[in-house]
Amino acid sequence: MLQEDQDHLSAVDPSYLLQDQRRAYDIIDWHLAETLQVVGRAPPQLLMLIPGEGGVGKSKTIQTITENFCSKGVGHIPTKAAYTGIAASLIDGKKLHVIAQIPVNGCKQSQEMVRKPAAFWKNKLYLIIDEKSTVSHTFFARLSAYIAKGKALASKSDTNKPFGGVNAILSGNFHQFPPVASSRNAPLFWPCDSSKDNAEELLGRKLYEEFSIVVHLKEKVRITDPNLLDLMQHVRHSSCRAHHIKLLRSLIITSSLCPPIDFTTLPWNEAVIVTPRHSVRKHWNAIMAQTLCRRMSGRFAVATKKQRKHREKHDERAALPNKVKLAKGMKVMVTFNVETDLDIGNGARGEITEITLDERETTFLPIVPIVKLTYPPSYILVKMNRTKAVQLEGLKKGVLPLFPLERTFAIVHGKGLKTIGRRQLPVTPAYSFRL
Repeated sequence: MLQEDQDHLSAVDPSYLLQDQRRAYDIIDWHLAETLQVVGRAPPQLLMLIPGEGGVGKSKTIQTITENFCSKGVGHIPTKAAYTGIAASLIDGKKLHVIAQIPVNGCKQSQEMVRKPAAFWKNKLYLIIDEKSTVSHTFFARLSAYIAKGKALASKSDTNKPFGGVNAILSGNFHQFPPVASSRNAPLFWPCDSSKDNAEELLGRKLYEEFSIVVHLKEKVRITDPNLLDLMQHVRHSSCRAHHIKLLRSLIITSSLCPPIDFTTLPWNEAVIVTPRHSVRKHWNAIMAQTLCRRMSGRFAVATKKQRKHREKHDERAALPNKVKLAKGMKVMVTFNVETDLDIGNGARGEITEITLDERETTFLPIVPIVKLTYPPSYILVKMNRTKAVQLEGLKKGVLPLFPLERTFAIVHGKGLKTIGRRQLPVTPAYSFRL
């Protein structure tokens, strides 16, 4: 993430907030003041929505609101979270699965997972959820139930209220990312059908309908070009006119109306390709990695591992690919939530500064441009675009080591299951992304 993006996500003095941002801030500030008054006179539970399109300053508003808690000496009572690790890191929060200890893949809570929420939620009074579009009806109901369970174990729960009485604020834009691997009617805004939807889906929708306080942020702070802003508004509502289509076509690089672009200069030489096709993403990333290696007169390495029988058709199961292309100076994206509290999560980006090979690796000639490794490297050093990690001794600021991860998964083989193990670096080239 660029420096200006980091600045954008920092808190500001409340007096600098725009009118709608300040309205949201003042409502929560009033509720907090009432909460901190004499014990036993707590205000009604706050269930609030802060919607808004991209670029209206939702994240900055959230950061300013939470900074207000800290300024009053109660920075420990709110928690911020999002469904994905990278979204959570952008607001200095945690994943929703983590704060509620919600098991993945339908597993049951372990005893340790039951104890953790009780300790975590004992003194928490506010929950701010960003990127609400990624939360489904089912997950929302489950989130409320698990938080209420944690509060109850800490003897702090109001079982008659959503989230065990915790005040909840939802922020985000429903026109952005939908819930992961869910049906079309999974988003919170989608009405439920009692004749088709299950109990959790109905409950999730009912909980969402209880969020009755809404402050809609409307004023754009990132886009200042009036023509582009007008275009985006009409695209959002599927109401484009002829002049909007003309403007869009003028941005096509093969169009005679498109201004000349030098793709060897900033910001174009740092731009990434966004494509709906997985094959395009893989092909472009491979080409860019090799191009970078030639440009820097460096060595291009393919981190692979020994093939096992029946593995060929499952190269990317367990989310660890069979091959990872690496080169010093290559842009990469982390593909696993390694440590989300430090912004090293799925989607985090950086640049490889060093590759340290496995000690068992065979030697190779220095003139060979492409090297196929027998083992994944012991680790790679990556200069992260954004991280909350402290500077490590002997390394430059923002440079962190990434080690291979180990994962297993099962496949059907014959009449039974066969377990396959993977050990690979959790990174991929970051020159193209799939929608």
